[in-house]
This record gives sequence, structure tokens and C-alpha cells, in this order.
Amino acid sequence: MSARVPGIGEILQGTPKAGSGDSVRAAARFVEDARQDAVSFSAATVAAQASLKQLESEAVARVEVKLGQSVLPGAAALETSAKRAGMALNRYAGEIESIHARADRLRSRTTACIDGITSAMADIEDICAAILAPFRYPWDSPPTPAMPEPQLRPADAPPSPPEREVIVRLMRDSHEARWRNTALRWQSDVEDIRAAVLAWGDLIEERREAENTLVGSLRDTPLGQLITLGAGIPGGRKRAIAVGLTGELGGVTRVVDALSVEHPLLSRIFPTNDGSGVWDTPPSPEKVEQWWGALSAAEQETLTQTVPYVIGNLPGLPAWARDRANRLSVEFYRANPQLLSPEQLKLVAEVQRIFDLEESQRRPEPPVQLLSFSLSENVPMAAVGYGDLDTASHTTFQVGGMGNDAPDGLPTWDTASRNLFDAKAASLDLGRGQAPGVVAWLGYDAPDALPSLGVLGSAAAAQGAGRLTSELDGLVIARQAGGEPPLLSVVAHSYGTTVASIALTKTTHPVDSFVMLGSAGIDVEAVPGLERLNVRTLPEGQKAIYATNASADRIAPSGAGLAERAVPTADDRSLLGLGARSPVYGGAIVFPSDGDPARGLKETDGHAAIGDKRAPGLWGAATSVGHGYFDRNTQSLWVTAEITTDRITAATSETFSAVEEMRVETFTDPFSGLQTHVRYPMRASSSL
Repeated sequence: MSARVPGIGEILQGTPKAGSGDSVRAAARFVEDARQDAVSFSAATVAAQASLKQLESEAVARVEVKLGQSVLPGAAALETSAKRAGMALNRYAGEIESIHARADRLRSRTTACIDGITSAMADIEDICAAILAPFRYPWDSPPTPAMPEPQLRPADAPPSPPEREVIVRLMRDSHEARWRNTALRWQSDVEDIRAAVLAWGDLIEERREAENTLVGSLRDTPLGQLITLGAGIPGGRKRAIAVGLTGELGGVTRVVDALSVEHPLLSRIFPTNDGSGVWDTPPSPEKVEQWWGALSAAEQETLTQTVPYVIGNLPGLPAWARDRANRLSVEFYRANPQLLSPEQLKLVAEVQRIFDLEESQRRPEPPVQLLSFSLSENVPMAAVGYGDLDTASHTTFQVGGMGNDAPDGLPTWDTASRNLFDAKAASLDLGRGQAPGVVAWLGYDAPDALPSLGVLGSAAAAQGAGRLTSELDGLVIARQAGGEPPLLSVVAHSYGTTVASIALTKTTHPVDSFVMLGSAGIDVEAVPGLERLNVRTLPEGQKAIYATNASADRIAPSGAGLAERAVPTADDRSLLGLGARSPVYGGAIVFPSDGDPARGLKETDGHAAIGDKRAPGLWGAATSVGHGYFDRNTQSLWVTAEITTDRITAATSETFSAVEEMRVETFTDPFSGLQTHVRYPMRASSSL
């Protein structure tokens, strides 16, 4: 045969098959044994506590305290870790068994296709030899069903044309049906192999996702978080586990004080030398900048070392100083994990993971700065900067929405911020003096997602807005002290738009743009209209306020409607007509986020900032992998990058539209008492 058909290993390269479900399930059984041991240990400890209560002595009292404050919580953490790990392992075992079964079926079908192509090539080659046609068909380029015209050798051809025509017709009749059927079968096998190659790649990716999910699940257990805290330190993992689970190292109890918040030098910016109110009631950034600039380098270092919580959370200080102080706080908690609640441990471990990633890169890109870090609030809070915030020419604060307290939301916003950083860098083309900066701001007690009712109120937004206001003004003041402030923008998602819109009514310094993605609505009392926002006015007289809501995201307008908050986009794709309860604020520049194939930009198919599901869900409740508002190569992310770098292309501006205001009228049926909400435009919509 003149052409070779590749083997199965050449066609289906790589493999989604590794290990076995049985071995993973064996590990899950081992973990379950450990969980049961932890339960038994807890029961024995409780029984010991009951026995000790019958005795009275100072030593017994100390033992009781030790059992209650360290041993039992440590056993509970171990039980929780084992339970979550067992569930993750069993889930992973089921996933790889499914992947293996599908891989075996795919490999079997592909092998059958290879055999079919080999047979078809042999048949077509035989026919070509019989009809004197050249055989020039690679294995993956089969012939058409139309057989070439048979040829006769000159020596065998009758002299009479009619006789030659008869012989050619007989040859055609003899081979044509076989040629057609074989060619069609060959084509079908090639198409099946092409589909198999794509499916094989999907299986490899699915296996990779399953492994990443398993690693993430194990890392997210209390034991996994302690291991993360101890990473990179000789003996650190063993120490972190010992101290975190028992409060002891080598049998010696470590008793430490929490981070100090008092120092005489603080009395110049706080009513006393107590900086404990730095988070909720920070001094004005102007006052902070002047105070810091008047300190000597030695005094600055002393404050950083002795009151890192205060220095790390003072808006108005340069980012490098805050980052250094906050890293010292993280180091303190890494050394004393027994002081951490589960939520606090989760955040510290996630921050440390980000630091470890930065450390593992030869050239950190982007560099990371911990702009704020507090474990002293109702929930742990943080803000992580990407890029050098002291020199970045274009800095963006990203504000997360519901369900995005720092411990839960930082992994998502770490990804979202890196994606926006890279998109901004591409948009800027990194000319001289051009550098992006992004801040993942998770500095408030974000409400839980529906059906929790907290997201329908604005109390959490108002609380968070105060801190965000200080941070935005603080960055401007800190940068003005060193030269030119950056082009500053705010990008908010979901309930984050409720927070950011309130904050932008309170800032002293205007931001250069404000982008709302999947807005959960704007509080109509705190923000009567978009004209109240302290955002730069464009040359055309339009404020640089932008908004988008993906067609598949029905969660955002539904939540806004339930809360009767205003929305910046007029399209109502809400559930049960809930969107009619929301007035529409005019003044935003609206752009689509449903994809632009001509520019290679993907659609957003749900409400999430980062998609993490295999398929989109009903009403946008689930978002598929790669199709969140901040996923790479989505229209939403790319347009946001253009806006926040002030590099809006003609192709993007052509998609912009302006929406005028719409008010809501409520009608009550006099018989049933049921209310109906109807929107009325105050002016007609227009295009930009």
C-alpha cells in the first residue's frame, strides 16, 4: 500500500487514563478510618473532661482548658479535614472511572475506524489498479464517491470507439458501486476519527480539571490550609499542623499575644496611641500621608515592625509600606495558627498560596502586593494588588459581589484580577511608562447569595462603601505624594456594583471610569442617579460609566428587581418579570457581553465572575468554564480592559449604546390586592 495509516497512539496522543478508581477509593477508606478515629478521640476527650470536673486543683483546671481550647478543636478540625477529603476522593474516583470508561470506548471506536480506513484504502487501491487511475489519497483525505473515469491500456484497447465505450462501461459497472460505498465508509471513518481526537482532548482536559478540583478540595480543608501555611519553611508543615491542631509544639504550649495596635507615634493621627479603629474609622488619607512623610525611616520601620496591622491598613500610605506590614502580619499568623478561626485560617492559607506562587516564578508577573489584611472584623478581609501600585499608570479596583467574603472569594478574584491585568497589558501594548495595576478588593462583609435575604438589602453595601471610599482616595493621595496619580478605575460585579456606586458618591477624587458587570442594582436612596457618581466626564459630556449584563445572566436583573434597586441597563431578562420592579438609571454607556466571533471574543453565559461548570445553568445560575464575566478572551473582559486603559477601539465603540431613564409605576388590583409593576420610559432610547 502506498500510504500508511498511523497507529492509535499517533492519533490519540497523550492519555486521560492514569491510576485507578480502586486505588483512590482505598485512599478514601483510609481517610474515613482517620475520621472515625478523630470522632472516637473526641468522645474520649469529652469523657475525660467530665471526669476531671469532679476534681479541683489548678493543674486540673489547666488541663481542662487545654482540652477544651486546643485538643477538642484540633480533633474537630482533623475530623472535618478527613470528611471533606474522603468526599473529594470518592468524587474524584467516580470521575476518573467515568473518564476511563469513556476513554476505552473512544479508543475502541477509533481502532475500528483505523481498521476500516486501512481496509478502505486497500479496496480503493485495488480499484485504481483495475481502472488505471492513480492512487493519491492520504489516509485522512479520502476520495469522493464519484469514481474516476476508467482507462484502457493502449495495447488492450479495441480499435473501434464503440467497442472501447462498451468495455469502459463494463469496467464502470463492475467497480462503481464498490468505489462509492468504500469512499463513503472511508469518509465516515475519517470524520469519526477527527471527532475522536477532539473528544480525546476534552477527556484529557476533564481529567486535568478533576485533578485540580481534587487538589483544591484537599487544600481547602483545615489540614490542607495548615500545610499551606508551613510550606517553604524547613519543618514548617509539621510545625503548622502540630500547633494548629493541638496548640503545642514538641509538647510545649505556645502562648502568644495578638498583634499590637498601640504605639506612641500613632497619637499624631489617632485621638490616642490606639490604632484599633484603623479599619472602620481610618484617619483622612491626606493626614496619613503628611504624618508618614514627617517620620524618619527608623520611625517608619519601628511602626511597621510593632504595629503591622495598623500600618498595613492605613489608606494614604504607599503600597510598598502597606504590603511589607501586611506580610509581617501573615508571617505572625503562620507562626501561630492556633489563634485562627476556620475562616481566618482559610484566608491566611489562600494569601500564602498566592505568595508561594509569586515566589515560585523566576520573574513574578505580575508582582503581588497585599494592600490590606484584617482578621479583626466580622469576617476576614483583604485586598490584593497585582502590579506595582506605586508606579502603575492604569490602576483598577475590582469589587466582588454576593458570596465573596475574602476567605471564599479570593481564589476567584485572584484569577479574575490576573486575567484583567493581562488584558490591560495587551491593550496598553506596554509602551514606555505604561504599566497596569489591579486590586482585588474584598474589604467588606459580602452578603450570601440568594435565597439569603441579605443580598436584597443595602446595609452591607453601605458598610463596605465607607472603606472603599478611603481606599480609592488613599491611593490617589499616596500617588500624588510621589508624582502623578494613575488613571484610576473601578470595576464591580454583581452586588459589588451596589457597594461601589455608594462609595463613588463619597469620594473626594473622581475616578476615570466605572464599569458595572451583571449589576445586582443601585440603591435608589443612597444613589438617586448616576450623575451623583464622582466619575470623570468625557469630552462629549457623558460620564465614563459603563455597564453590561449578559443575555444568559438572568440572576442579576432578578435580584435587582426583588430588591427594587435601579439598574444601569434596560434589557429585562429577569425571572417572572421581576425586572419591572427596577427603575432604569440613564447615563451609562452599555456594551454587549454575548461574544464577538469576528474578534475571537467569547460570550458570558451566566452570572459568575469566573466560570467553573461544565455547562451553563438555567437562568444563569451556573456559568460554564471559560465563560464568566472575567474569563480570558471573553467580550466582557476585553471591553473592560479597553475602558480601564482608555484604549477603546473603533470596533468596541461601535457596540456602545446609551439607555435613557425609566421609572416604575405600581398598580394595585382593588379586588385581589395584587400589585403590578410597569416601566415607563422618561425619554426614548438612543444609540451612541
